[in-house]
Amino acid sequence: MNSFFYMEEAPKIKIKPANKIRKEEPYVDETWERIAKRILYLCRLKKITLNTLALRSGLTPSTLKSILYGTSRNPGIATIRHICDGLGISLEEFFHSRLFMEW
Repeated sequence: MNSFFYMEEAPKIKIKPANKIRKEEPYVDETWERIAKRILYLCRLKKITLNTLALRSGLTPSTLKSILYGTSRNPGIATIRHICDGLGISLEEFFHSRLFMEW
């Protein structure tokens, strides 16, 4: 098992909390933050910029940044799959992290 999937570092950019979420979905806030942190960590690990990731993923830079800054707080699995393709990893590798395992 590769140990680098367990090492999580603080992202270089600060993730801004978005507006209030509905009370019946408190898990959305944590999910979004964990996905954003994982994307930033993997970009740093692969030494690619967000624009490069967007290009490789087939997403627009604004779509990717809306996920990272909380405008889009519930990215679909298909969008995450595109991001994984851009990173050259599987969905399993994306979610194989303490961020998601210790939840």
